[in-house]
Amino acid sequence: MDQKPYSYLKSQYIGLHSSRFQNVFITSEPSPSLYHPIGGHIVKRDALTLQELYRFQAHNNSIVVTLPIPPDSPDKLTTMAYCGEIKLFSLSGTLLSSAICSERIVRHGCVNNQGNLVAASSVFGVYNGIIDVWRINENFSFEKILTIRGNYKLCEFSHLNSLFALRENTPDEHRGPCLRQRDMPIPEDLACTDFHSDSDSEDPIDDIMETMRQRHQRKFIYYGCLFQRIEGDRNSLSITLPNFSRINSIITNRKGQIAVGYLCRTIAIIDMETLEILHMFKVTGAGSMLCLEFIDNFCYFSPNSGIYTKFDINQEKVLGEIDLNFVNPAFQTVKTGIQWINKTCAYLRWIIQDSVLVGLNEYGIFLWNFKDFPNSSEITKELKLEFFKITCCGLEINPIEDLIAVGDFVGNIKVFDTKTYQLVYERQIPSGIRCLSWDINGKEIYLGGLDGHLYKVNGETENYDQIWNLQSDVICMSWKQGLIKDYLAAGTKNGELWILSKAADSNMSVDTSFIAHDKQSDSEDVNFGSLKYFSEIWTLAWSPDSGLIATGSEDQTVNIWDWTSKNMIIALPKHSKAVTGVRWLPISATSIKNAEICELFLTSSDDQTMRIYDPKTWTLLHIFTTNFIREWHTITYAAIEENGKRVACVTQNGYLMIFHLETLENGFYGRIHNGSVEGLDWRNGKLATCASECLICIIDTN
Repeated sequence: MDQKPYSYLKSQYIGLHSSRFQNVFITSEPSPSLYHPIGGHIVKRDALTLQELYRFQAHNNSIVVTLPIPPDSPDKLTTMAYCGEIKLFSLSGTLLSSAICSERIVRHGCVNNQGNLVAASSVFGVYNGIIDVWRINENFSFEKILTIRGNYKLCEFSHLNSLFALRENTPDEHRGPCLRQRDMPIPEDLACTDFHSDSDSEDPIDDIMETMRQRHQRKFIYYGCLFQRIEGDRNSLSITLPNFSRINSIITNRKGQIAVGYLCRTIAIIDMETLEILHMFKVTGAGSMLCLEFIDNFCYFSPNSGIYTKFDINQEKVLGEIDLNFVNPAFQTVKTGIQWINKTCAYLRWIIQDSVLVGLNEYGIFLWNFKDFPNSSEITKELKLEFFKITCCGLEINPIEDLIAVGDFVGNIKVFDTKTYQLVYERQIPSGIRCLSWDINGKEIYLGGLDGHLYKVNGETENYDQIWNLQSDVICMSWKQGLIKDYLAAGTKNGELWILSKAADSNMSVDTSFIAHDKQSDSEDVNFGSLKYFSEIWTLAWSPDSGLIATGSEDQTVNIWDWTSKNMIIALPKHSKAVTGVRWLPISATSIKNAEICELFLTSSDDQTMRIYDPKTWTLLHIFTTNFIREWHTITYAAIEENGKRVACVTQNGYLMIFHLETLENGFYGRIHNGSVEGLDWRNGKLATCASECLICIIDTN
């Protein structure tokens, strides 16, 4: 299959940002400005008012790294996307040049003080960590001058343009069987020596996939590798770094020193030209190290506990602390009804040192003015921008108007205009939202609550109506128009299918309910261990003529029902993991493997497949697989282009994939979100997604 990750998609994002530590920077031109990504777009804000000034689309994939060119007084910026694209723009968004990394899954990048050297670290593939270095020439073109291979994770340039690179090594006692070169121990005297492979092809899929749990169970030691004179007679030095825990951040003060942050809240300060460890200190607080900033001889850091600390590395003493848990309620724990979520910042940085601090997390952008820090943490002014509270979940495009509705796990519903992307209205219900659906007329929104209730809101009144108690978490729902009344199907956590109906000017009533997917007392559910208690209905779909309804479940089955008689018409062949999507729609007349198809049935599953059927005969036409992205993932939702010739799916790790039905080829794949995609809809030429990072993406598929 010919995969095409770089196909152009015209997209727009609704939300605030998708910022991580490496992809935000601040300029002072002529007043402070904040540049940050939102998906594949770059946004410029007034750093003192947080007002958005403009944005432009830079990539189809999420932007991982954004660098000012040059760092001190930038007039350009470099973006690095997750897929391995690197681009150079003017600050206003004019594309100047582009390049491609040796591998995808970019994790880190850096720029030298002069702004004419950039480096990117990508971790995919046989080498499990490659650093590419480019020179930006006077004509703005990228010229690759160096590539180093083999478990390289992070990098920074010194003030003399040497490259400091962090290399991961598995010690003998923890390495296990060496199936791959990247698992081989690296002797200390070869710490700066490249891996080499007969081919740059990837490892077998079963070997390359590694879950986060497996990765955290492995032990590592780290080498600090220094590459001097990278454009001439290269010289290299290395040091074995003290082994406290995993290292998750490095940052330079641009004066020849680098701070190395360990997850265990230990920081090492290293001379970048001699590799001498100058200072080593333990950070106060609790949790893992998140944010690290290094200005002159001052280190600012924030562990997961939300304490932002200023540390003088020369005096080796704490000068001041800010407790962000008390500064802003947005950082306090929020009760969602599912679990306790601790809201901490992924990014903290001074706009004006010791005076104006900006913080970003998935729930907002926060700005604080301090009166006399570090002598005092008193705040004189506070600004904040907030969007959804936590995890967008439940999304549907209005069937009549240019509107889209999106919910979240704490009961917020927001409705946006799909042409202007502006908020039209917002409502709140007393339960977390798992799913939602517009009624047939596009006037009212029905919401499935995590408390088992069915709710209703609209744009006319601010109140909500509690419609019915379905007695278990409402996981999925869909409306269908009838001759006399309209029908709402809802699937619940305990495997029950409900059919409710509503005629004009009448109240809703229940037509029927029955267990469509029963618990399996003898089942060994190796994935979630839940089937002994319930078989969630994750997804459902009406037939185009409304006579049948399809349900897909955690029990890996897809059942087709005559809902009026509660009789199962057919059970389709099981997937190997939970079924996460079923869709049943008319399409443009299409020939698929010599069969003329005008109506399509689609299923998707955690097993990384989508199956398409002819619902007239229930013949399996084709199985699309998504394992070509070669990362651990599950498919979370699927969609059919109504009256079109394409299908799509989204994944737990933020990918969107679009396939053509006529050629059965992939037309696009890309990581458009940094979080799990928790909603997908495709109608009226718009494909829309929402994700756990509290962003909505709307793509014009025309």
